[in-house]
Amino acid sequence: MTGSKVALAAAMGIFLALGGWQSRTFMAWSEETMVYPSIATPVVAAPSNEGDTFRLEPSCTGASEPLIGFSDGRPRMFACAFDRKWPVMIAPYLGGFVYWPLALLAPLHQGNVFRLRWAGLLVGAASILLTFAVVRRLRGPRLAALAALTMAVTPGFVVVHSTLVLFETLPWLLLMVAVLLLLRSPGLFEGPSNPRAETRALVLATFLVGLACITNLKTVLFVVPMIAVAHRLGVRPRPLRLGERLGALVAFGLPCLVLLPVLLAPAGGYADKASSAPRALLRNLLDPARIVPYTRDLLLFWSDIAEFLARPIGASPPTRLATGL
Repeated sequence: MTGSKVALAAAMGIFLALGGWQSRTFMAWSEETMVYPSIATPVVAAPSNEGDTFRLEPSCTGASEPLIGFSDGRPRMFACAFDRKWPVMIAPYLGGFVYWPLALLAPLHQGNVFRLRWAGLLVGAASILLTFAVVRRLRGPRLAALAALTMAVTPGFVVVHSTLVLFETLPWLLLMVAVLLLLRSPGLFEGPSNPRAETRALVLATFLVGLACITNLKTVLFVVPMIAVAHRLGVRPRPLRLGERLGALVAFGLPCLVLLPVLLAPAGGYADKASSAPRALLRNLLDPARIVPYTRDLLLFWSDIAEFLARPIGASPPTRLATGL
């Protein structure tokens, strides 16, 4: 076994040890419980106007349960089946359907959030493995080993993969699979050699990027730097044929179609950054002067990047150093 593979094995062991301990000791919180396909229960809706009485939302209970329902809170859009509420969109920028496979294993975990957290640990381990493969292909085994070890001991990586927040962790996994698909089709960069296979790889890769974006719109904050890094490394695609461009465009947009019903659904009595900001954007699509500021606000609100960058101001030197790293 080569040194880089030993480092990869060590990284996986360290991550699973740290993450396993963290998953057993960290409290369960609302972001984990609201997104899981739960047993259907009546939900009290927020009053639309001051003085209104409380009412029950349409839910997945009773004879009149909807096939697709919308909530004032979260999940914003859900499906009803088998006496469960299946989250489709947790919010207009967070997909919930990524949790559906976990409900099929309910007899094993019985809805216990601490048992469900193994899914986050598996995603973390797979992310380390795939990132190792990408870096090794682009920059060699030494940097790949360093990347794997760094991920395994980074507190942010360990903590977020120790909880059931797949909408935060799956996008990176999907992006790494997409990158590997592209890198293993050299004809996309050096010149066409097997057009049909290269088109399939391109379409599947862009579909995965679209799926990552609909799982969490914050994915765009990964995609843009990744394009800059690819340019720095000299990884540039060859000119794409019209059919390849159209196929990639359709593949990227297909997963994002699920967002349209959420944005067009009537507003309820509950408003937050997940619903008010996109509605403002839709209302002003025909006003070019307002598109840019509203789009900027969406990214700032949904990514929380302004908050993350503001925290180190006035903080201790170790905190500023950790933020820089």
